[in-house]
Amino acid sequence: MHRTSQVLTILALVGAGRGLAFVPESTQQIATPSVKYLPLDHGEDSRIELHALWSPENTNPVVERLLEHLRADGLGPS
Repeated sequence: MHRTSQVLTILALVGAGRGLAFVPESTQQIATPSVKYLPLDHGEDSRIELHALWSPENTNPVVERLLEHLRADGLGPS
């Protein structure tokens, strides 16, 4: 697994066959011959399932805030 926030690095890794990435639609403006962009939007009822994993020993307050937001929307763990 590679982690980067640099779009050009993400595209280079995907273009090198190192995996796939979810990127904003605007990224298509960057011409990358070895990368194929596929839209995820298939209408208003379209959904994508995401999973999140974290360590219960993680004391980062950002994790707890995210979980609070997810719980408020009925999406997080109880």
